[in-house]
Amino acid sequence: MVTRADSSGEHVVSGSTGSKTQVSVIVVSYNTREWLGKCLEALPAAAMNQTLEVIVVDNASADGSAEAVSDGFPDVRLIRNHRNRGFGRAVNQGADVASGEYILLVNPDGHVEPGAIDALVDFARRNPQYVICGGRTVTPAGESDPRSCWAAPTLWSLASSAVLLSTMRPGSRLFDPEAMGHFGRDCARAVDIVSGCLFLIARADWQELDGFDERYFVYGEDADLCLRATAQTGRKCAITPDAVMVHAVSASSNNQPDKHELLLNGRIALVRSHLGGWRGRVGAALIVAGVAVRAALERLGVDRGTNWREVWRRRERWKRGYASVGDASGSVATRAAGSG
Repeated sequence: MVTRADSSGEHVVSGSTGSKTQVSVIVVSYNTREWLGKCLEALPAAAMNQTLEVIVVDNASADGSAEAVSDGFPDVRLIRNHRNRGFGRAVNQGADVASGEYILLVNPDGHVEPGAIDALVDFARRNPQYVICGGRTVTPAGESDPRSCWAAPTLWSLASSAVLLSTMRPGSRLFDPEAMGHFGRDCARAVDIVSGCLFLIARADWQELDGFDERYFVYGEDADLCLRATAQTGRKCAITPDAVMVHAVSASSNNQPDKHELLLNGRIALVRSHLGGWRGRVGAALIVAGVAVRAALERLGVDRGTNWREVWRRRERWKRGYASVGDASGSVATRAAGSG
């Protein structure tokens, strides 16, 4: 079941509504002013053959992100939330007022390259067998970033991660299958999961699927929708290398323990939901065990840099995953979340 919340009273809308558009671009901002301007400035050149409606949903940023949009981009439709409502709910807010044939999610901590939206829409039109389409991501330094797509989690992939096989052999077909390390993101192909940083779906399909499940405050909502979309429509997800995005990756959530707490909530919720039954329970236990292993190694001085001991200390806040509407793992959500 997909859970949605009533957004009544939570936002103020400004900007032009415009006429019916082909593509509604939704950008969720949470303290991303440094990146947001470049993100929005890049959109016209990325869509020379499309009509765009741009909607920014600001999750109560404290850095002037919303003001930068209202002052510098008067044609952008701005939704201001009075509190951080999380990525999934914010996207749903934007989608609820969207009028385009397609909905395109773009993270604010990056920018699409010229022609990227044209390429993505063209790929989707030519390949109706795909329900969700994504592109190729690169780092600001121009290096390939494989996190534009993933394989679905399995008990084997979760066990490999728990005992650090995926850490020791990153990208391995056998020990790190979710990373799809054998795939260079250099050709179009079907994938299980498309990253929410560049994520195109027909608005009709979005509505049929009821958008993001709002039990996911941030992280995991894109994977959940991809897996639900495939199960419910019988169509697959895919990426095309012709649609390129430069992505800084989580510029709005950079405190490591806080970020990992959110990631673990989303991952456990995803595993429990999509593996289901005893597989879901075992999968969640493997994730918890993996954190325990990393915390123990860190205590021994073997694994440093993430502060896994602090993540383990907080385990009561993430070990069951997101469970209900509004569950944001305590105050951590307001400190660390905002874009997926």
